[in-house]
Amino acid sequence: MRSPYTSRVVRIVTPIQPDESSWAAMERAVAMAKAMEAELKGLFLEDTEALAAATLPFTRTVAFQSGRIGAFEAADLQAAYRALAERARQRLAEYCRAQALQWSFEVEARGGEAPEEPAVAGSGAATALEEARERSRIRDLLLLDRRALRFRQQSAALLRLATRHGTVAVADLTGPPPQQVVLIYHGAEDRLILAAQLAHALGVRLEVLVCADDEEGDGSLLADRVTSWMKEHRVAGAVDIIPPAETEAAKARIVGLSGVLVLFERTDLISSLAA
Repeated sequence: MRSPYTSRVVRIVTPIQPDESSWAAMERAVAMAKAMEAELKGLFLEDTEALAAATLPFTRTVAFQSGRIGAFEAADLQAAYRALAERARQRLAEYCRAQALQWSFEVEARGGEAPEEPAVAGSGAATALEEARERSRIRDLLLLDRRALRFRQQSAALLRLATRHGTVAVADLTGPPPQQVVLIYHGAEDRLILAAQLAHALGVRLEVLVCADDEEGDGSLLADRVTSWMKEHRVAGAVDIIPPAETEAAKARIVGLSGVLVLFERTDLISSLAA
C-alpha cells in the first residue's frame, strides 16, 4: 500500500504585508513549514498603486491620530517599504533559523499589471505539458492568512500569485492553530494526498468536500472513491458532497470559519476573488 505521506510539499509560499501586523501570521507559517518539513518562502508585497499615487503632485497624506496633512513623496514611501521589507526578511530569517528551516525571501509588487489568465489544457503535447506544469505546481503550497481575502485592493496580487501556485491553503494565521483541514475537492489525487499530509502533520481530522459536476453526476461516485482512499490509507475524517448550486456559498462559509485550514485549487481562488 502506497503511503500518502511519502511525497511531501517542497515549499510553502506565504505573502507578507508591508506592516508588522503580518508577523504573527509569519510565525504560524513557520510552524506549518516545520510540521510539513518544507522550505518556507516569504513574499513581501509592495503596494504599487500607492507608489504610483505618491508620484502625483496633488497627493497628500493625513496622519491617523492628529489629522495633520503632509506631502506624500514616492521616495519616502519607497524607503519605508525597503525598511519594512528588510525588517520582515530579518524576522523571517530569525524564525526559520531557530527551527532549522530552509527559507527564501522576495519582494513582489502587490498591484499593477493584470494577472495572467490560467492556461487551459488542450490536446496532445499541449495537454501533456499542462499536466507536467500542474504536477510541478502541487509541490508549492500558497499559504494565505484569510484576512487577505477580505481586502479587495489585494485581489490583483492574489490573482497573480494564484496563476503561479495551483494549490492554496487559507487559515486564520493569527489565531489558534487549525483544528481541522477541509479540502474543496474536484478529483485531483495529488491534492487529496496533500490534504492528508497537512492533516497528518497538524494532527487534525480531514474533511473532504466533493464538488459535484456534470462529469461526476451528483458526485456520489467521486465521494465513494475518496472514502475508499481515506480508509485504505487510514486517514481520519469525513467526506461530503457539495451540490453545484451551493459550491460558491459553501466555499465562502468555510473560509470564514475559525480553527479551519481550507485547501483548494487555484481556480477556486480565482472565482472567489472575481465574484
